[in-house]
Amino acid sequence: MEITIQTDAQTEREAQQRWRLLPKFADVKSFDRLVENEFLDPDFRRQREVKALKRIIAFANTEVPYYRDIMAARRLDSDSISSAVDLARLPLPDKLTVRHNEQRLRPAKLPRGEQVLGVFSS
Repeated sequence: MEITIQTDAQTEREAQQRWRLLPKFADVKSFDRLVENEFLDPDFRRQREVKALKRIIAFANTEVPYYRDIMAARRLDSDSISSAVDLARLPLPDKLTVRHNEQRLRPAKLPRGEQVLGVFSS
């Protein structure tokens, strides 16, 4: 039997106030954004997702040589990708592709206010 508990943003914010975060996370606002996003109107949420996706694709198309070349070869531009379904038009790079194109997968520049936090490998 599935149990469903109805809640709302205010109830979640009140519950979040009881959390005891580690001091290093005290100023992190990600938790607040997660709660707010959970209760957004679904149409508004989709609009925000499409806007964010378009911004990411435009960035990749202008600043990341690997994706710029892929999109040109497939005759795609930033407006060609506007949903998660459209992402299937781009190849999903595997580990070998990433290794062979490491430099070409790095953007020429990052958006204002963004920074690389670290590089991970396995």
